[in-house]
Amino acid sequence: MVSVSYFNLIRHSDGRVEFVPTQSHDQWVRENREALEAYAWRIASDGSAAARLRRYLAAQPGALATGDSQG
Repeated sequence: MVSVSYFNLIRHSDGRVEFVPTQSHDQWVRENREALEAYAWRIASDGSAAARLRRYLAAQPGALATGDSQG
């Protein structure tokens, strides 16, 4: 058995691998939820990566022009 953070990794003789929560599983759930909530808050306030890219490109004159103007 190998301990992997909040889970124990159990390798069975038939080749199966099983992740079993440790006693600190509840802590992992809380930390994961906090991280997801922080990520959701950031997306809600800053927009998704696609939305930020659209804003950036809209602010760059000629950024969406087609063709190679240098060449």
